[in-house]
Amino acid sequence: DMAISLLDNEPTLNAELAHLNGQHKERGIPSNYYDVFIRALHAVVPAALGRCFDHPAWDACSDVIIAGIRQ
Repeated sequence: DMAISLLDNEPTLNAELAHLNGQHKERGIPSNYYDVFIRALHAVVPAALGRCFDHPAWDACSDVIIAGIRQ
């Protein structure tokens, strides 16, 4: 939620993603879990948003966020 709201503020977004990256590393989150998370988003969000779901927009945003956390 926070990362999505920061997409238009790149310096702050990068700081938040670096923080989240550190937390995920400390907790030993495996890289493949991010792929599972994306599949879950693709299953749940369209069902919740219906015709308002914009797949390319969600992919563009989630790609930036996950790349920053996954580093």
